[in-house]
Amino acid sequence: MNALYWVAKHIAAVLNRCVFFLRVKGRENTDNKGRVMIISNHVSWFDPVMLGGLFKRKIHYIAKAELFKSKVSAYLLSRLGAFPVARGQGDYGAIKKSFEILKEDKCLGIFPEGTRYEKGEMGEFQRGAAAIALQMDAKIIPVYFMGEFKAFRQIKVIIGKAFSLKDMLNPKDKTAVDEGTRILKDTLLRLKQELG
Repeated sequence: MNALYWVAKHIAAVLNRCVFFLRVKGRENTDNKGRVMIISNHVSWFDPVMLGGLFKRKIHYIAKAELFKSKVSAYLLSRLGAFPVARGQGDYGAIKKSFEILKEDKCLGIFPEGTRYEKGEMGEFQRGAAAIALQMDAKIIPVYFMGEFKAFRQIKVIIGKAFSLKDMLNPKDKTAVDEGTRILKDTLLRLKQELG
């Protein structure tokens, strides 16, 4: 964990407590080791910051390529563990980078909806998260955020227990990725119901 990420992580933790009054359920599920993929619904641009303040480990995020257009933002994002993906097309470079991160038993963060849904509805999941999880046999930790992302208004978050798609599906099955994608979405919907 480099110095910039360490500082950003501690700032995020303070913001979680003092600005967003984050109420966390399942905090014990943040203590994880090994090959891990964190999946979350995507409500705000602040979601990755909140996650960084919640989890002890450095999270390497897949982020939309548009955020890397300027040299300054590209440098900062890369130092914070993010790497670009070209949305709407098969970005094999991003997939390869995801594999490398997980092969090193690091923590990968993905927002399977691929874009923000600020009003709380759940968008369609892209197939990439399930495909990567099945290929790399990564433990998946599901996270769901609920609330209006404005200062001094409480945000609720629930962190589910880790699970593996490979324990449920055969990666060689032609329907495994689609079925895995459905499982990931259903898991987040269950967490949403649990938060009420």
